[in-house]
Amino acid sequence: MHVLPADRGLPAAGRPAAFDLVAPVYGTGFRGWIVVAVRAPELLRESLRTADVTGVTAVVTGTATDGRSHEIARWTGDGGPVGSLRDTVDVEVAGTVWHVLVRPTAALAGTGRTVAAPLTMLGAVVVSLLAAAGLLAAEAGRNRAAARARREAADARTAEGRERAANDRARAANDEARAARDQLLAAEDAVREREAELSGFATAAGERLHAPLHTIASVTEMLVEDAAAQLDQASREPNPGGGSIFWFTVAAATTAPAPETELFAADLA
Repeated sequence: MHVLPADRGLPAAGRPAAFDLVAPVYGTGFRGWIVVAVRAPELLRESLRTADVTGVTAVVTGTATDGRSHEIARWTGDGGPVGSLRDTVDVEVAGTVWHVLVRPTAALAGTGRTVAAPLTMLGAVVVSLLAAAGLLAAEAGRNRAAARARREAADARTAEGRERAANDRARAANDEARAARDQLLAAEDAVREREAELSGFATAAGERLHAPLHTIASVTEMLVEDAAAQLDQASREPNPGGGSIFWFTVAAATTAPAPETELFAADLA
């Protein structure tokens, strides 16, 4: 309970107590608070007047956090209470229980003037007040839900952007790997083509050399057979490089080469 700023200039005895209904407000984030201030005595007075109830007193009390009871509002009406007739109703307001005590200030007659009437009226007023607070809370909840939906949408867009970027990077990596693989295959094809060319060259060279080498071997054998007396001992041994070709030297005493030697020279030329 507190005193409204507009009532602080009044005498202490004339400053009505007030209470607040508070609800948070959210937009994209927390925006602030909505505070509804209510003068408790005016609430009781106007509630009774609107319900056309007279001849009663009403006292609203609540329980503080320390467990002690304190008065929130009082309305005495036309005078003090008369007799022992009374009734009480408990009303829960924003998680706090208020106790409303109603007593008559005059002898009441008729079912419409019983103590239950103002209690019912007060209950309806408090319920209306709670409905207003619930409306504020619902609006605050809607704002929170909208803000949460916007945040979730933004998070989803961010996650989608990250996933799209990751996919782009993966595609780029795949393209690079494919290009590298194509280059490797091209290099392997070039190597195989070069190997095939070299193999072809070697085969052609072997075919081209086969006939001359065979001729040289045959002529050498003829020379060894026909000019054996003119060859030194070293010339009779196989070629140190291997194969069937023999190397030889003609003795210095020889003055004219044999016809086979001329033929050999002619073939080599």
